[in-house]
Amino acid sequence: MRRLIPVAVAAILSGCQGDNAFPTATNPSVVDGARLAGSPASNASDNSTWIYSGFSVDYVRNDVYCLGEPMHFFGPTSFRYHEVTSDAGNFHYHLQFLPQTPNLPPFVGVGLVTGRVFTYQNGGPYNEVYHIGPGESITIIANETYIGSDGTTLSDTYRLHVTENANGVITVSREVPVAFTCK
Repeated sequence: MRRLIPVAVAAILSGCQGDNAFPTATNPSVVDGARLAGSPASNASDNSTWIYSGFSVDYVRNDVYCLGEPMHFFGPTSFRYHEVTSDAGNFHYHLQFLPQTPNLPPFVGVGLVTGRVFTYQNGGPYNEVYHIGPGESITIIANETYIGSDGTTLSDTYRLHVTENANGVITVSREVPVAFTCK
């Protein structure tokens, strides 16, 4: 599921909120973290946006070489997203994929040749919090594990690096393709 994070965040930022979208709220608030008691109020403001939504995942990966077969991944994914941006170029978000519960279908991968079923291990919740501002870099490394019906463990790793220059402009956005390993 985590390999969907860039897709989910891109969809969120572009306004796509899925089939079960709830209303979003944007609340500007006065923010000045360096202000001391008794100093004049700041005119700076942050913009805060909340999104409660979900989407259905349904895609095929042909690059699961360690299994020797393509995999069909599918299942429901509900999430909460909170974003705070500032006029100074800061970007902060908290993304939570909600836990899978017994009354929901699991998030799974199915081998298209053998029919083996791989179920997402641990079932969430999955939380991530990122902050980037002018002159900063972040590197995201996410790992996932699926357990197969035959006991095989399928793991993947996702990497993303983002650098923002001193003017608040993203100058590097490098994504390393997901790599699968099997045990």
